[in-house]
Amino acid sequence: METFVLTTLCWSFLFFTVSVASRRTLVHDKCRTTKGNPQENKCSTVINGNYYAGTNEEMKTILQGIQAQLTDLQELLRDMKTEKENKTVKNRNCADLFESGERISGVYTISPDSSRGPFDVYCDHKTAGGGWTVIQKRLDGSVEFYRGWADYKRGFGNLNGEFWLGLDKMHQLTKAGTAGDSFSFQRGAPFSTKDQDNDPDKRHCARTFKGGWWYSLCRQANLNGLYQPGPHSSHADGINWYHWKGDYYSARRSEMKIRPVDF
Repeated sequence: METFVLTTLCWSFLFFTVSVASRRTLVHDKCRTTKGNPQENKCSTVINGNYYAGTNEEMKTILQGIQAQLTDLQELLRDMKTEKENKTVKNRNCADLFESGERISGVYTISPDSSRGPFDVYCDHKTAGGGWTVIQKRLDGSVEFYRGWADYKRGFGNLNGEFWLGLDKMHQLTKAGTAGDSFSFQRGAPFSTKDQDNDPDKRHCARTFKGGWWYSLCRQANLNGLYQPGPHSSHADGINWYHWKGDYYSARRSEMKIRPVDF
């Protein structure tokens, strides 16, 4: 409601400014001296056949009123900015946002580490009680996930579509977690990409299974593999979850979400 009112006021003020500018450009002023009071000047302005008469003091009063309204708007903007900044610092993750009353899934700004600054995330406030911070989403194959270390560290994609949040941001959010049996196999494993092999296996797991992941020996889950939904003949290089449908069936969609255990 406050944003709508502010927008309406801003547009009204801009329209008034344009109107005044155009009138000053197009009109002709005719001034006369009032009999009996030669010091009082009054101006008649012709605008499309309409006449306006007013003293300089009246115009001064109008301008002072406009200035007062502008000052009020500036103070309102400062208050809204401060409120937003305070709210951003307070919300460390999507669970905090949910507990503060947010119920609509979408993109929000959070700040898990105030010393490193805020960033945007996608919050799922509908699934299993809400409050989930989404760190990965696959849904249509529009984003390439077979990338190098720099991209996986920084993050890529679109928060309203397919994306990988980024290892740096994930590190701010959490340092440990599991997602069922297929993920626990890789618990504690370092992250590897096609240009940075950190896994203990003799093979280059990221190149073998075509993704960036916490590869161990090498994987039972591979959610950042190639997008090839359904059955496939190549071994475990799709969006595979071994304990679901094995190594030769790739999921059409995947999402990775995190939430505090005490939510």
